[in-house]
Amino acid sequence: MKKTIYMNDPLYRLNEQTDGGGFSRRLGEIVERYDIIMKLTPKPPEFSREEMHVLGEVLAGAKISAGFIYSLGLDVLDSVLETPEIREALAKKIDAMTAAEKVKMIEMYLR
Repeated sequence: MKKTIYMNDPLYRLNEQTDGGGFSRRLGEIVERYDIIMKLTPKPPEFSREEMHVLGEVLAGAKISAGFIYSLGLDVLDSVLETPEIREALAKKIDAMTAAEKVKMIEMYLR
């Protein structure tokens, strides 16, 4: 069965790495491994309505990258929504999370 997919920058790089052959096989392996990581990563903490408000603003239109995941707590602190106390508590929660937990949180709650 043939499918058409949107070729973004990471997929172009993957295509170059596979020299035009084995692209779909390699993409399938990556998706399988991502699925394993998501299944084995603990569920993220629960967030209050106010925390979700801040997270929604921080993630709205954001390009999810390694740098973004790494600095997510700082982005929460820079938000103008809710109180400084709520933002600080949320940033501490996020900073205590692993990169995989942050990605899982984005997948579960906000995408």
